[in-house]
Amino acid sequence: MMNGDIRTIRVLHVLHSLGCGGAENMIMNIYRNINKELIQFDFLVHTSEKGFFEDEVESLGGRVFRTVYFNGLNSHEYADSVGKILSNHPEIRIVHGHLGSCAHIYLNEAKKRGIYAIAHSHNTDPNFFSIKAIAYKLFTLKTKRVADFFFACSKKAGEDRFGIKITSDERIFKVLNNAVDCQKYIYKPEIREEVRNELLLDGKFVIGHIGRFSTQKNHCFLIDIFNHYHDINKESFLVLAGDGSLRREIQEKVDRLGLKDSVVFLGLRNDVDRLLQAFDCIVFPSLYEGLPVTLIEAQGTGVPCIISEIITDEIVITDLITRVSLSDEISEWIKAIDSSKTVIRESRLKELISNGYDINETTKWLESFYISKTSVGC
Repeated sequence: MMNGDIRTIRVLHVLHSLGCGGAENMIMNIYRNINKELIQFDFLVHTSEKGFFEDEVESLGGRVFRTVYFNGLNSHEYADSVGKILSNHPEIRIVHGHLGSCAHIYLNEAKKRGIYAIAHSHNTDPNFFSIKAIAYKLFTLKTKRVADFFFACSKKAGEDRFGIKITSDERIFKVLNNAVDCQKYIYKPEIREEVRNELLLDGKFVIGHIGRFSTQKNHCFLIDIFNHYHDINKESFLVLAGDGSLRREIQEKVDRLGLKDSVVFLGLRNDVDRLLQAFDCIVFPSLYEGLPVTLIEAQGTGVPCIISEIITDEIVITDLITRVSLSDEISEWIKAIDSSKTVIRESRLKELISNGYDINETTKWLESFYISKTSVGC
């Protein structure tokens, strides 16, 4: 694709899939807003299953490439697969990697072909030890010696993955905020009423959560919190949006506790901006996080957020955040939920913009960054 004498820069984003996760949403927010005459996105995924965003990607002019799944033992096969894709598509000028476990391999394949290589961290290290977590850490160590530039959603996410030496060097590292379309997250009472009617929640106190059903999000503890809260407020409801490998397990727990009529599983949604309007508060007891974009969006709509203390301080851009320790008694979480009822609901658009979470500003910056790292315009 040409625009006058300027060649469009094709950026290959590397992900596990194009599912509806935090990193994927962040990239799609940018993709929708970026100047596609200058920059075009392609995606390399590691699954044969069609992802939530694939149709939209293709409608925007992007392409989806598939490679073999990296299992830690097939490095040569994986490198060969990625290498062939890059060799067959010399129009790709930048590889922007969001998948950490095999980043050293696919970024190295990019570097061999003179392609600019970016590593991007979207999570902090888990605050517990497991074979999987240790293996991931060992695999990602090599990334520091391969990438040309490093992004992270928060300073802590950068330090955990790349180390303090890299994150202290502004020449090669930047925190790239998980920006959102701020205008979509203005509080609107009429939308709140509309969604609550759709979900049959009129007159209920609605606790919400949006996130993948995985160990990280700690849904099991969230159900325990709601179970105790529901004992003292029978008019309370828990709304869960998202999908994942642990969804069935959580549904079974809800059934065992007799909460089936008070917990709603919505699955994957493309109207998070509307759902947030309907919530009275969000409870987010994650075991570890990078910087969850849901909490940025929630603050924009004025939703009080009760979160675990492990989530980075960078998430606190309004007074709507209440932090509770995961080691505290459940009663402390209940107190925080009750305290959220005193919050006057109003939009917090100014705080989102002033703290650098406006998608338009982030997109403009990234456009300039991509152009500066290629020969375009030189």
